[in-house]
Amino acid sequence: MFTVITGPMFSGKSSYLINWLIANEKVGRRILSFKPAKDDRYGENKIVSHNGIFVDALSIQSPLEVEECLNKHGRPLPDLLGFDEAQFFEANHMQKEVTVLLDRGYDVVIAGLAQNSFGEPFGAMGSLLAMADEIVQLPALCAKCKHNKATRTYRKNSSMDRVFVGGANDYESRCYKCWLE
Repeated sequence: MFTVITGPMFSGKSSYLINWLIANEKVGRRILSFKPAKDDRYGENKIVSHNGIFVDALSIQSPLEVEECLNKHGRPLPDLLGFDEAQFFEANHMQKEVTVLLDRGYDVVIAGLAQNSFGEPFGAMGSLLAMADEIVQLPALCAKCKHNKATRTYRKNSSMDRVFVGGANDYESRCYKCWLE
C-alpha cells in the first residue's frame, strides 16, 4: 500500500505521518522512517511536527540510500517505511525508490508539499501523487482571511529560490484567493 499525505505548510502533514507511524508501531508493525538531510530545522535524526511530536528517523541525502539503510537495519526488516518532506528529494530517485520498495512488498507512506510557494509542482510529489493508492489531502486555515481552507503555501520573505527550507517566519498557509494577493 502506498499512501501520500499532502497539503500546504501548517496543515499537519508531519503530525499525521508521525501519528500514522506510531499507531502502526503500537499494533506490532515494524517501522523505519526517513527524512531529507537538508531539512535540519528540528534536529538531524527525527521527524518532528511544528507542535513538537516526533519519531526517530534516518537522515538521508537521497532515497537511493534506503537500500543501504535496510541492509544495515538487520532482521527482522520493517513492515512500513515512512518519508517526511518528500518534496526535497530528487524526483527521479524518489519515484524509482518508492517503486522498488513497493515491488519488494513494503508499505510506504510519505508526507510532502504538492506545490512550492510559486504554485508549481514540488519535486517528486506530482509523480508520487499519481502513483499513490491513497491520498490524504490536509487543508489548513488561511492565515490571512482566517475563514477559508488553505490549500497553498505563501512565502513571506523575498527569496526567489525554488527550494527554501523555512518555518513560520518564512511561510504561511493561505486559501487560493489570499495566496494570489
